[in-house]
Amino acid sequence: MLAAILAKAGANFDMPVQTKWDRRSGEYEHPMLLEARRWLVWADKIARSPLPSRLRNFCQRRAAQKLDELLRRATFLKSPELVRMVHIVAKLGYQPKIILSYRQFEGYSVSRHLKSGWGFSRLVEQYINVNSTALLQLYIFGGCTIGYEELVNKEETVWAEALEQLTGIKASHLLESRESLVKAVTPQWEFPVPNPEVMKVYKLLVQLKGLVIEPVSSSTLKERL
Repeated sequence: MLAAILAKAGANFDMPVQTKWDRRSGEYEHPMLLEARRWLVWADKIARSPLPSRLRNFCQRRAAQKLDELLRRATFLKSPELVRMVHIVAKLGYQPKIILSYRQFEGYSVSRHLKSGWGFSRLVEQYINVNSTALLQLYIFGGCTIGYEELVNKEETVWAEALEQLTGIKASHLLESRESLVKAVTPQWEFPVPNPEVMKVYKLLVQLKGLVIEPVSSSTLKERL
């Protein structure tokens, strides 16, 4: 949903702007980004095989080339796999900003289970790993967090103010975009979550509501990249 709101408000994803939002689709996941991900998947498979490391390095270079090519055309990227690519983007010389889009574990787990059939342990592992890694990147590169529950609640507006500060897209345009795309509030799932680590991660995300985190200094990053 967030990508659809951003695109309609003027964000450049290098993809056609959709007039309607479909929660079942993977809108604004650029084909070149998916191709970069496939190269990284191959690199991981080679790393676990007896094949020579030069093949893994080749796949990693191809992924970086695809990302570089895409970033010459698009300003915004969207993918649940981006946490694996942010450090590559930084090594290419870009200055990434993190827009960490998340939702409550209950809603995430129901949606993912119905789509893919993932079991509880895999859902927990993915939720904790992706969001925790994205939080790490947020404090390195700067950015903000935005909850799905904020987007579907039309009384919530601080997310738009944070995005304006981060991206330069006017909050008023973002709110108008949300108004045109979000027609009905999605029912929120509520049930016991038997994993305290999940709730800890979620609380950390919520605590950053409306805030824009500044990146570490560029000189510090250059020393470590």
